[in-house]
Amino acid sequence: MEFEEMFVKDLRAAARHFAPKEACGVGGVAHAGTKEDLIALLRGRGVMACEADDFLKSGVPDSGSPASSGDDSGDVIEALVIDDGPNEGEDGGEDGGKCDVKGDELEIIRKIITKGITPKGVDEETVSSIVDKRLELFREKFRRDAVRVIEVKQPNELPNKVIGVCHNLTKQIAEVCNLGVHQMLVGPAGGGKTTCCEKVAEILNLKFYPMSVGPQTTKSDLLGFIDAAGNYHTTPLRDAFENGGLLLLDEVDAANAGVLTIINSLLANGYCSFPDGVRRRNDNFRCICACNTYGRGADRQYVGRNQLDAATLDRFAVVDFDYDENLERAIAGNDAWVEKVQAYRKRAFELKMRVVISPRASIFGAKLLAAGMKEKQVEELVVWKGVSAEIRSKITAA
Repeated sequence: MEFEEMFVKDLRAAARHFAPKEACGVGGVAHAGTKEDLIALLRGRGVMACEADDFLKSGVPDSGSPASSGDDSGDVIEALVIDDGPNEGEDGGEDGGKCDVKGDELEIIRKIITKGITPKGVDEETVSSIVDKRLELFREKFRRDAVRVIEVKQPNELPNKVIGVCHNLTKQIAEVCNLGVHQMLVGPAGGGKTTCCEKVAEILNLKFYPMSVGPQTTKSDLLGFIDAAGNYHTTPLRDAFENGGLLLLDEVDAANAGVLTIINSLLANGYCSFPDGVRRRNDNFRCICACNTYGRGADRQYVGRNQLDAATLDRFAVVDFDYDENLERAIAGNDAWVEKVQAYRKRAFELKMRVVISPRASIFGAKLLAAGMKEKQVEELVVWKGVSAEIRSKITAA
């Protein structure tokens, strides 16, 4: 097993066990880091995936089991003695003012919060660790329930392939792609269109060929060229067309519409003329385009987009690819920060402001906050990015 195949909750548990104490507290990497952060932390500590897997299989202490005597992590404690004053029905003797509680840490925390009780035999750091663990269990349950996890059934009795958490449209896009229908994903910047296509390729066992296009993309960039020595230079489009694979034409609505018409026959017919000859389309060739607009030209936010030829647009099934806010929350791992970013985004949309507040603001911001940066500074870096004071005040007014 590799780290990439493990669930985030298991990586967090392993990180809490193997990582230094400062990485395990509230806001630390083990608490708020993304999957990539957790993997980097474990590898940086010299932990191998097999070691982490053995630790998890050995049984991570749950909320109702006593911690071993050698565990000083503070996640689970065997008993807390709380000064609760004289209990009703007791004589108030030597032990009359003590409450010996085992197992249910939430009840302990409730008593501490509601009655202002000072726990005996446990410091503030231990209590904080218990709260942290309970919050993490809640968040993990929410993410499991709200975020789409795709598991692909494999033929010939091979074990099922777990793709992991994905955008909520990934399964649909993979199903349409598997039928040989080319698609155009249209949605705002930072929505995860490229990542989704990569996941679709993994689901369908296709090689992934990402190719970004723009105003300066030429016919040679798409079809290749023959140099002065007579050697043909291939492209991702040619390789996917001839050998099979998923071709992603990214930012396609920024490309020259005239150049894109060369893909019309390539998508609709079984053959394409390349500089070194005509080639037949592989049966496993699939094409997905990613756009910010519907190919009708620039709008108030995406001012650099072009109109696309109707014949080109007709080759694709169009998918409205909006932000998946549950996935955004799961990746970022900092619910309070994500809620603020999403509130700013909603307000900007309602006011029709020319501001893009994408999930990247949530994900990048959560990393910066986990590293100890002040929230106000993080907002400047990943949310506002030069937005005028007038627009900012309107967005934050609500």
